[in-house]
Amino acid sequence: MVNKGGLIGGVVLVIVAIIIGLVASSLKKLSTEEAGLKYNSIQRILYDELYLAGLHTGPPGFRFVIFPKNYRNLEFRNMKCLNKDGLEIQLDVQFQYLAKLNGKSLKKLVMEFENHDNYKVVVMQTAEEVIHDTCSLFNVTQLQSERTRFQSSIRDTLHTRLERDLSTSVRDVQVSNIERPHEYESVVRDKESAKINIKVADQERPRLLTAASTKKKEAETQANITLDVAKTNARIAIAKAEAEAKAILNAYETEAQTYKEIMNNQGLNAEGLLAYLTTRAIESAENTINVNLDAPAKTTY
Repeated sequence: MVNKGGLIGGVVLVIVAIIIGLVASSLKKLSTEEAGLKYNSIQRILYDELYLAGLHTGPPGFRFVIFPKNYRNLEFRNMKCLNKDGLEIQLDVQFQYLAKLNGKSLKKLVMEFENHDNYKVVVMQTAEEVIHDTCSLFNVTQLQSERTRFQSSIRDTLHTRLERDLSTSVRDVQVSNIERPHEYESVVRDKESAKINIKVADQERPRLLTAASTKKKEAETQANITLDVAKTNARIAIAKAEAEAKAILNAYETEAQTYKEIMNNQGLNAEGLLAYLTTRAIESAENTINVNLDAPAKTTY
């Protein structure tokens, strides 16, 4: 005979085990960083009530479709984009995002993307598109000098797109490590070097102009001195020449006056005077002079 007591006990144990299994499958826990919607995997029903941290009950076999409760970070490393100048820019971008935590919005996201991982892929693709579009609006200089505006533009555009299409908010955007093409960097360095040289030249210009002006004044002073010396020497030479000329003129005038008096006293004409002078010259000569001349003029008869 079958032991009825043992059979009943076994049935009870099975029932208890089933009850424990059902209870266990009807309890699910959410952490403080999680929010979720109940999903009945048996009946394939997704509920729109939002659950937060804690231990929750539900129909047997249910599970939570979990989304983050706090902002999550997404990051792009060494991302390349074309700027307004058509140059390829490499940069690092990161931002923080969070899906709106209300039942209807979250249910819509789950119905469209199934889970957070698929939703995250779409967020990344949208962010990448926004970054490329925003990058094309800024030239190289603006990316460096207006980085804050560049970040704000990405944040505002991304927030608008994600809020409209994915019921998601963006808290902040950080752009770092903006790298320009090597060739452009070389040109920029050369340009900056030229600017520095120009600045140095501008700073040196007053000193060089002062030095040149000083040399010019020195040359002008030396020229004036040389000119004054030349003028003085010229006046001295002129005065000396005039004095010598006057002396010679006086000598000739005196001699002419003497000859005139001789002519008047001796009653001589010009030829007689010449004969007289010749005779006197011969008489005063120390040596004998033989010349073929007419007889000297006679002073008396």
